[in-house]
Amino acid sequence: MALAMACIPTVGCTPDTRPAPPTTSALPSAPKSRQPVRVVGTPPVGDGRTLLVIAATRGSSVATSVRVGSGDLWLTGRCADGTVRLHIDPLAVLPIPCEDMAGVPFANQLVINSPATYQVWVEAPAAVTWNLRVEQSRDTSR
Repeated sequence: MALAMACIPTVGCTPDTRPAPPTTSALPSAPKSRQPVRVVGTPPVGDGRTLLVIAATRGSSVATSVRVGSGDLWLTGRCADGTVRLHIDPLAVLPIPCEDMAGVPFANQLVINSPATYQVWVEAPAAVTWNLRVEQSRDTSR
C-alpha cells in the first residue's frame, strides 16, 4: 500500500508514535468552572464527499472507522484553548496547536494512493474544544 502525505505549512506532521485510541471510560470530563468556547462548524473543502463530521466536542474522542478511497483526504476543523492530536491510524498523527479561546481553523491534506480503512480519533485535554470534518476529494490523477 503506497501512501503519500502533505500538510499545510502551519500544522506539523509527526511520525506515527501514537497511544492506543481512547475508550469511552478513558475520556476525561470537561472542567465545570470554565465557560464553554463556541467552536463553529467547518464548511466543506470542495467537490468531495464528507466521510465524517464531529460537532463541537471537549476533550478526546472515541475512534471511528473511515473508509477512504484514493485521492486527497482533507481534515478540517476548528479548535480552541490548547492542542489537539489528530490520529489517522495507521497513517499519521497530526499535532494541532490552538490559541486560547480563539477557535483557530486548521486544514490538513493527505494524499491517499490506495483505498483503505483508517481509525480517526482526536486526543485532547478536557479543556480543549474542537470539531472535525473528514472529506475525500475526487481522484483526478486517473
